[in-house]
Amino acid sequence: MLHQVLVTVKKPFIKMVPVPEPQCIVGNGKVLDVASYCRDFSVTNPFVVTDRVLRGLGLLDGMLEALKNADMPFTVFDDVQPDPDYETVRAGLERYRQSGCDGIIAFGGGSPIDCAKAIQLYESLFNQHPNFNFRGSFHNAAIGISHIANMAYCYQKLGQLDKANENVALLKQNLDELQLDKHIVPGAMLLKAKYALLVGKPHKAQHLVTEIKQLKWPLVWLINTDPAFK
Repeated sequence: MLHQVLVTVKKPFIKMVPVPEPQCIVGNGKVLDVASYCRDFSVTNPFVVTDRVLRGLGLLDGMLEALKNADMPFTVFDDVQPDPDYETVRAGLERYRQSGCDGIIAFGGGSPIDCAKAIQLYESLFNQHPNFNFRGSFHNAAIGISHIANMAYCYQKLGQLDKANENVALLKQNLDELQLDKHIVPGAMLLKAKYALLVGKPHKAQHLVTEIKQLKWPLVWLINTDPAFK
């Protein structure tokens, strides 16, 4: 039941995410051609994200030697732990920006790959929005706290009030600490409206929704597709 509710909540957001067609390159020794692949994607200074176990086992040696032989500078970030947290991503992002890298190579299993993807996400935010800053702790400043509101809504619908209240409290904490300008991040207004619904204040929620519509936010259609506002 929880899975079905989550799918319903996530569906409108999934359609917003562009999915580029990946290239799958398979073959013995293909990793040694890494410099050529980097150039194909206009990467001249790759940032290698991995963990210390893999590096200690020497599994990266061939790839790193290939980069050296191609006279391609690189930086290795091997501080990834299993199930990396926000602080690990933040450290990786800071190292990426300090090193002047222009592309990322993820080497390893799920944790290095997930960490690498998160680093690339936040780097793209900096590139697209020069004034983008992390506010407060990285945990609270991370873009995308809507999942907390969604979980609170799901638990309320399922009657699991303890878990619902836990997520509602966490959502309130994040909203209080972020203090985002509604003209810069109208989505924060939508979360505040959903919070008002979650705590039984539908009139306040409606007032906030009206404000969002007045801002002419391009994603205002999310209101009509969100089950919480129906």
